[in-house]
Amino acid sequence: MANYTFPSNSQGWDEAVMPWTIADGSPSLGCLRGAGGGSFSTGLSELSIPVAVDDPISCRVRFTAAEDANPGTLRARLRAQELGGDLADIIEERSVLTLPYDSGWFIVSGVFTGTGTVDALAFNALAVEAETTFDVAFDFVYVAEAPPGGFTFTRSAGGVPGAVAI
Repeated sequence: MANYTFPSNSQGWDEAVMPWTIADGSPSLGCLRGAGGGSFSTGLSELSIPVAVDDPISCRVRFTAAEDANPGTLRARLRAQELGGDLADIIEERSVLTLPYDSGWFIVSGVFTGTGTVDALAFNALAVEAETTFDVAFDFVYVAEAPPGGFTFTRSAGGVPGAVAI
């Protein structure tokens, strides 16, 4: 079991494309963030996290797009790997129909499809249609454990207010 929140630093995640920042509405006050692009990625390696089939994996993501962006589909992907093979590969998409756009914080979650030892985690976000420019925030990663309180959370500014059970 492992979890990664980003209250004050990146906790070892690669910051080359998505640096750590304080973010408005972030569940832990800080997060990893990619701004003004069409593709972002970050990862963490040299791990040793034992997992079993049906163990949970999740993260929280927030997409925003400016008024001058193009409508399109944004995709968030969280992968857990063992020796380069996927033990979990979860994808969540959001359609940007009106601008400006703010998805609010949402959970990308799933379960492990294999048993093994996670040695790397990877997150990426991309615009399915290459012309869509967006920002992404990434936070609260849980591997082989559910977040505290399960998957009930309150959306931040820009999302639907109130508690939303996932």
